Amino acid sequence: MSYSTDGYPESYDDAFPTMLRDFMGRHPITRKRVTQKELGDYVGLRPQTISLYQTGERSPSSDTLLKMAEFFGVSVDYLLTGKKPENKNIRETTGLSDSTIERLQWVKEDFDDCPHLMQMLDNLLSDKKFYETLIDADRLYEKKLDIGYGERETLDKELQELYEWKMLRLWEDYFIEFSKREHLSDYYRRLDTPEERAREEAELQEGYVAYKAAHPEPESADDLIAEMAAENGEGY
Repeated sequence: MSYSTDGYPESYDDAFPTMLRDFMGRHPITRKRVTQKELGDYVGLRPQTISLYQTGERSPSSDTLLKMAEFFGVSVDYLLTGKKPENKNIRETTGLSDSTIERLQWVKEDFDDCPHLMQMLDNLLSDKKFYETLIDADRLYEKKLDIGYGERETLDKELQELYEWKMLRLWEDYFIEFSKREHLSDYYRRLDTPEERAREEAELQEGYVAYKAAHPEPESADDLIAEMAAENGEGY
């Protein structure tokens, strides 16, 4: 068995152990966490063996796979590959993984107490500015990775931290602007009681105060991008 530098087996991120960890963290049907003992009792194995399956250090037999799939209420193929045949068209047309598709379905079906959440996701994923911010943040991250080390190692580390800080500020600016939009403020107007509204507003105020304390100088995302371009003597 080969291990990576972080101590995990090289097979740790293979499809089956990844799906098994995902399903045990949240059962596809009950939406509850599954313990190693619960799954082990169902398939007739010790919790330690389930742990080895989760890390990819051992692979289950075909009979065990059938029992696991039955326990989770999924097909063996889905448990092994993480791909559902019924999601094929969605995967091919959008490029989304089955895991992402499952999460979107989860939000739609299970968040009855947050009916605004699906609308928020829809507005986020349909917002052109979201993708522009994603591209700009990716460019900043590439700039950070391009910085080499050597005689200027300390300076290079500081420059890397600056790129990372600017990338985070870029996302902060975007989500602050996104949170001010009408589809979000509608939610707070629909809170059930004045007491609940006061509690929510107090939490917002506390978060705002903490943000202002951490960012004493207001700076927009456009300012950060312009500053980055100036530093590198190039257009962005």
